[in-house]
Amino acid sequence: MAMRITTIIGVFALGIFSALLMGAGQGVRVTHIEVPGGAANVAVGEGSVWMSLLTNHVARIDPRRNEVTAVIRAGKHPSGIATSPGAVWVAEVEDGTVARIDPATNQIVATIPVSGHPYDLAFGEAMIWKVDSDTGMVSRIDPKMNQVVGSPISVGREAYGIAIGENAAWVTNPKENTVSRIDVRRNQIVSTIHVGSNPGGIAVFQNAVWVCNRNESSVSRVDPRSNTVTTTISVASSPGAIVGASNRLWVTHFRDNSVSTIDPGSGKVVDNAVHVRANLGGIAAGEGAVWVSNLSDVYVSRIDP
Repeated sequence: MAMRITTIIGVFALGIFSALLMGAGQGVRVTHIEVPGGAANVAVGEGSVWMSLLTNHVARIDPRRNEVTAVIRAGKHPSGIATSPGAVWVAEVEDGTVARIDPATNQIVATIPVSGHPYDLAFGEAMIWKVDSDTGMVSRIDPKMNQVVGSPISVGREAYGIAIGENAAWVTNPKENTVSRIDVRRNQIVSTIHVGSNPGGIAVFQNAVWVCNRNESSVSRVDPRSNTVTTTISVASSPGAIVGASNRLWVTHFRDNSVSTIDPGSGKVVDNAVHVRANLGGIAAGEGAVWVSNLSDVYVSRIDP
């Protein structure tokens, strides 16, 4: 395995402030944790919160103390980030690589060449799934081998987000207003589903697939049994990223810097939006909270439902 020199910085409480806001059915606490640079994306795993930073680093946050405990040097333009048992994975867009971080040492222990420019990552079905927006291709990385396996799968132009669940990988295709369903066992597309305009963020939650339609200010619910849209939910403008947690869907809105919540059972927006920081990036859930990255801000927002 290739070992990359890594910068590890001890605990540094750059700044923390919080506020009690009304939303999500009750008062929720929003805590803003300072990080050394704007954060493109976020993932939760191995007892920590991980942020890909615009400064070409990855920040590790201890959710018990709300403190940055390590900053790890990454490649150029780190974007998608995902966790698997015993590892953290970072898409390095300009380098055309995916880096593997060992959370036990906070070191990059493998750098895996991939085709094109990797944008988004997801873990599921024992594989790391990589989306290349430039080529519209999806590839798989085997964590046991630290290498790409199988043939790449051609999805849509400028493929964007990916989520794993219901025995499938689901990929949004903004230029074609579709979602590609990939059979994870056969490694091929088995359905192409038309959704709203400019689909972006995607999540699998409570036996359904949920898609943010950025140009229509809506969220589509896809039934994985029929591969059809069964509900279209109107939301605030510019829905970006989406995640399921605490029996709710949490949706970012980058124009008004807020996070709204949807009841997946009724398919309705519930309660008040929670306002966070500026220019929202990714969203993730875990360690008892919802985490939102902020591209043009040096704070990461923690929402405690």
